Amino acid sequence: MSDAATQDVKPIVKAEESAAPATTTAPLSVEEAEKETFRQIEFYFSDVNLPFDKFLWTLTRQNDGWVPLATLASFKRMRPMRDALGEEGIAKVMKASEFLELDEEAKKIRRKSPIQRQTDSYERSIYAKGFPEETETLQQELEKFFAQFGQINVVRMRREELARPKKFKGSVFVEFASMDEATKFLSKGKTDEGIKFGEAQLLVMSKDEYCQMKMKEKGIDPQAQAKRAPSGKAPLSRPGKFNAFTELAREEQGLPSSDEVRAQNAAAKSAPGEKKSAKPKRSDPLNFEFNDKMLVTREDETVDPATVEFPERSVIAFEGAGENGNWRELKESLLQVAPTSFVEFPAGATSGAAGFKSSLSDEDFEKIVAKDLKIGDKPLTWSRVEEDRARQFYVDRANFRAKVMLDRRELPTGNGRGDRDRGGEKRKRNGDEEFLGAKGGGEAPSLASKKTKTEGD
Repeated sequence: MSDAATQDVKPIVKAEESAAPATTTAPLSVEEAEKETFRQIEFYFSDVNLPFDKFLWTLTRQNDGWVPLATLASFKRMRPMRDALGEEGIAKVMKASEFLELDEEAKKIRRKSPIQRQTDSYERSIYAKGFPEETETLQQELEKFFAQFGQINVVRMRREELARPKKFKGSVFVEFASMDEATKFLSKGKTDEGIKFGEAQLLVMSKDEYCQMKMKEKGIDPQAQAKRAPSGKAPLSRPGKFNAFTELAREEQGLPSSDEVRAQNAAAKSAPGEKKSAKPKRSDPLNFEFNDKMLVTREDETVDPATVEFPERSVIAFEGAGENGNWRELKESLLQVAPTSFVEFPAGATSGAAGFKSSLSDEDFEKIVAKDLKIGDKPLTWSRVEEDRARQFYVDRANFRAKVMLDRRELPTGNGRGDRDRGGEKRKRNGDEEFLGAKGGGEAPSLASKKTKTEGD
């Protein structure tokens, strides 16, 4: 992963500081080291990294959130700053942070507030392809390059999962801090001039467009796939990626952690002389995540509707659509107002509904009405959906997901998972984001699914 702070933290790399790709690595000046230290450590603890960084999250859970500065300084990405500043210099820099705090001895650091789930990171993310082979400084060069177009939260270099070492694919996922900045970048990419990295012309599209393209290549129905994914997340997923929000939900409900479940399953498989446990029946309970809450299936393979949670006043309905309308175009229009959770618009229908990731204010509802949106050249009329009907939308989606997860449980197990790099640092933990699999509904925040064989682009 790359450097980034939370959205409340101003970007360290400004547009005027951006430069052409570097070819050599020079020692950092004190000023450069201070800027990079501040940005990198705030990124480590940010909402876009900490909840998905198993190593760092585990450290925070062991000592009331505190992490030794010496541990952070030992990371590969931090070593140049440590060489320039020393640990005392790093501590001095971090005293200026507004969302991190140091202990009395200035030896440890932690967040001041709990982690917060980013509900629209998928919509604010773009895909770009056309970059050169990896060098030691390419991650930093990419971050500086994309900072020309606005504040960035993270740059993820995509890698071949099965290759050893993991080869850079020449493409990245970039999460911008705002939807406006992501939209402006994509608009520039669609101009005749396009966007270049050095002399190379880049292929750019939204992350969602990339997902749709890959699903089309694999013959996957995008609308059916969207139903499989937990509400508010990307349409495809890869199970096994660490997610602190999922672990906290399991902990709150008294369920074992994902690691404990895997350890129990491994022990049951490897125990010599013991008879293998019977495969669960379809009617046996299954725990799964939906809307940031763990649900459990009943004997009839459905969930208890009373346990399904959703944002109040978050679903609206529309009527009057022309036949053969494009639900994706409608979703893109709604995203300009607020992050959507789903768009329910079956093929051939003239009416449907849209759900949002948080309560839709009256002001935002009026913005949607004022857009005079059309489907099939026919104007739409909008109305609020009563809570009982809104709940049914979410219950139906939860039951659909339950069916998918039960289907998955019946499949043979045995998929390898890869590594994930953060800011040039490579440690064995999570795989880098891919949207390549045909199976949806894992626990990863970005819901990146893939088959055993990875794609080349």
